[in-house]
Amino acid sequence: MRAGTSHQSTDTDQSELKAPLDDEVLHTVESAKAASPTSKSLWLSLYFVALVLVLFRLPTAFAYAETLITPKQRAEIGDPAMAGLAVKVAVGGGVLLTVFAYAIYVFVARALERRVFTASRLLGRGLRTGVFFPVLALCLVPPQLAALAFEVVDPTQGIVYYLYILAVALLVPVLFRGRYRNLPPGKIIALYCCSLGLAAFTAVG
Repeated sequence: MRAGTSHQSTDTDQSELKAPLDDEVLHTVESAKAASPTSKSLWLSLYFVALVLVLFRLPTAFAYAETLITPKQRAEIGDPAMAGLAVKVAVGGGVLLTVFAYAIYVFVARALERRVFTASRLLGRGLRTGVFFPVLALCLVPPQLAALAFEVVDPTQGIVYYLYILAVALLVPVLFRGRYRNLPPGKIIALYCCSLGLAAFTAVG
């Protein structure tokens, strides 16, 4: 009888110890999900798609860089190979800066999703997106596609581009209005301000 009581007491103690551990693990998992509204695979896909589009636009960039060297400068250089090398260095440096800039855009957007607005929408197949992923995606990919289609060196020129960026920043958060409907007005204003800031960052970066 005494042995049975001891065994039951041990089981009870283990259950009491297990419950807090289970709660702690569950809290950790929920916190991790809250910290990453957008699936990591989507961020990686966006980054590499944007860079691939930049690479596709290299012929246009090289052609534009060639026009920047005046006949007088070519005469001063004297060697066509050196002039070609200068063009390659200039374009290569621009590509490296773009790689770095896009990484910063992704870092900033992910930080905003973790700290400003952590809600997400399920896209299917285990993929989910926060509000700042589509903002960044629409600010990067369509302008690059347009520049590729029309062989434009800099897609950030003209009033149409800036109106488009403004529309993205203001309309994308509307898709999440069901998630922020009950938030305090200050947090909603912060959401839209961050969306505008991120979009503007991509436009001037």
